[in-house]
Amino acid sequence: MKYNREGGVFMRSRMVRRCLISAAASGMLLLAGCNGGMEMTEGLSVGAEHEVYDISGDYSRLDIQAELADVTVQSGSTASMEVRLEDGYEIEQTVEDDTLYLTEMDRKPFWRRIIHFRSAQNSIVITLPHDVIEDLAVSSDVADISISGQKLHSLSVKQSSADVFLSDCEGEDFQIENANGNIQLKNVAASLRAELQNGDLEILNGSGDSLHISNQNGKAEASGADYTQIDAASANGDINLQKVQTDSITLSNKNGNVSLELAGEQALFDYDITNHNGKVMIGENTVGTFHTEFKFSNDAGKQITADLNNGDLTVTFLGELQE
Repeated sequence: MKYNREGGVFMRSRMVRRCLISAAASGMLLLAGCNGGMEMTEGLSVGAEHEVYDISGDYSRLDIQAELADVTVQSGSTASMEVRLEDGYEIEQTVEDDTLYLTEMDRKPFWRRIIHFRSAQNSIVITLPHDVIEDLAVSSDVADISISGQKLHSLSVKQSSADVFLSDCEGEDFQIENANGNIQLKNVAASLRAELQNGDLEILNGSGDSLHISNQNGKAEASGADYTQIDAASANGDINLQKVQTDSITLSNKNGNVSLELAGEQALFDYDITNHNGKVMIGENTVGTFHTEFKFSNDAGKQITADLNNGDLTVTFLGELQE
């Protein structure tokens, strides 16, 4: 990777190149070094806040791996990276084939890492023009991830112990995993798989071919969802889906209530419902209390399938929804 005098970055595929952007002891950012036989022009030594680097180049995939830094990916007119790093942290930039890797590195001694755990105020802000990359992958250990205004083929987000925010994005295949934290999605148009271990999920105005939701401990909520197929499962927590348009929906819950508001009339759906311990209400009718097995066909082509263990199921039909 070669920096020009204005801080621009020129990248070529089929090569592996690395550069380090670090926080020096003086609190200044500088270009620490590159390998691979690259020519250096000037070292960068600038203030630690609001430092912007040109990251334009010939790559179609961006992979961001953070440890303690909050990661923001936003839309803008140019491809750039703004970083804030405390002493002992570095951003390693690697270009391999058609992928740009940005990796936060912790160079402090082990004992300082323990003392400094989660206290660093690091941040990485990536600005990308609309539709400039095809694939985006972001992972973080203990800091928030926020992505907005992106048009992508695929998106992969893996979070360990913080929150994920996604807004105004579209694509083909989006996958989000969070072990300990919340997921909040707004105006996302893509086939979506969201998997949580401990946290809440909120979806507002999502659309696509398919929606897959799974949550071990926490509530799952969606409003204005429009997917051809929906699969929502929870181990411990309520599922609340409002103003949903779908041809097929599968619901499962071990402990918690399920509430579903569906666009269309009741006669448009067939049912295959099992509830081991709870009430089942379809439209204005209570079809079972406690152990219930309910199957009914309207020969309509749309399907509601539910398997609940402990909790109530309520299905409400909204008729034709207004835009």
